[in-house]
Amino acid sequence: MKIKKFEFNMFPVNCYVLSDETKEAVIIDAGCFYEEEKQALKRYIDSNNLTVKHLLNKHRHNHVCLVSNCPKHPCH
Repeated sequence: MKIKKFEFNMFPVNCYVLSDETKEAVIIDAGCFYEEEKQALKRYIDSNNLTVKHLLNKHRHNHVCLVSNCPKHPCH
C-alpha cells in the first residue's frame, strides 16, 4: 500500500491518496480549493497511472463542498 499526503487550502486540510499494486486509489478528505492544488493532485494521479475508485470524507466541514474539485471526480 502506498500513501501520499497533501496539505490543501487555507485551513489547512490533510488529503491522502491510498493506492496499491492494482493502481486503484482512494482519495480521503479531498480538500483541493485552489486550481494549483487541484493540478498537483491530478499530476500525482496521472503520473502514477492511478484509477480513483472512491472519494471518502472522514468528517464534514469543508470536504463536502470541495469533493467536486477533485480530479477524476464524476463531475469533471
